[in-house]
Amino acid sequence: MLFTYFVNVLDVVNLALLCLVVFYLIRGPFRRYPILLAYCVAELVTAGAEYFVSNYGSHEVFIRLYYADEVGVDLLLFFMVTAFTYRALESNPMRAVAGRVLTVVTVGVLVLPFGLFYNSIRDFARFFSKTSELLNFGAAVMVLVLWTALLGAKKRDRQLLMVSAGLGLQVTAQAIGFGIRQFLSGDQRWIVDLFMMMAHLPSIYLWVIAFRPAPQAANGLAAPSEIHPGEV
Repeated sequence: MLFTYFVNVLDVVNLALLCLVVFYLIRGPFRRYPILLAYCVAELVTAGAEYFVSNYGSHEVFIRLYYADEVGVDLLLFFMVTAFTYRALESNPMRAVAGRVLTVVTVGVLVLPFGLFYNSIRDFARFFSKTSELLNFGAAVMVLVLWTALLGAKKRDRQLLMVSAGLGLQVTAQAIGFGIRQFLSGDQRWIVDLFMMMAHLPSIYLWVIAFRPAPQAANGLAAPSEIHPGEV
């Protein structure tokens, strides 16, 4: 009972943070981060759909919806890493070549699951779980490329660095979680699920910090913390 209550609290906090990110994005730089906005909205919509089906639908439908949602959201995460990597290479002369490489990698990630997990296609849960694992592993590797590009850029985009940090935390935790979960029995997998959920919250919070408007003093006057002794 206590564990269920704790998980429910984490879910509520997660959804609240996602709503805050959506609010900040719509008010500000949503044109620079459309795929991030799409990801946050997708998380909110899928959470609502899963809650509805779990309470009013069959267990079989819920399982299919859960794994389909997981793959869809993980695919958005992978596309996000790819898009941010391409943006980070904006002033790099190798950007055109990198763009073609990123395209090949993206197509490969979309095709590979059907080749690697062909024997599991009939097992819906197993196929989608393996696909999510592959997507998160690929995204975690791509995040290293993204951070290398950002740190090597002449002009560092602090906001993009913060967003990428949250993204890296999320995909790395999920890649580790999916890797460990396959070695655990069914009644032990809650440990990994809790780990991924706990890692998800700080990653969303980093996005909140990245898009939170800077505090402004009223009427253009300096805030009290900005007034130095002897100036009054």
